[in-house]
Amino acid sequence: MSQATVQLEGEICRFSGELNLDSVPEALNKFETLMAQVGESVLIDLQGVTRIDSGGVAFLVECLRLLQLQNKSVKFSHLPEQMLEMAKLSGLQNLLKV
Repeated sequence: MSQATVQLEGEICRFSGELNLDSVPEALNKFETLMAQVGESVLIDLQGVTRIDSGGVAFLVECLRLLQLQNKSVKFSHLPEQMLEMAKLSGLQNLLKV
């Protein structure tokens, strides 16, 4: 089973490991818990992500939705090339600010 980690460092939320269908449920629970601790904006840093699939892309869209519901601004950094390609193919590049 694959694993992803989610850590909050100030206003930076760092993801690492694999973001896929197996790891997303646990990562989403952790993300929701951490988001209660951030201010008005958050930077989602994906530099440590080693693999991402469509479940991982859906997870990031859900993270964005949750933050928008809380009126928090979000930016992404270090988007993996694999994710950029999936976002472009699925028409999500504008939503994810790619």
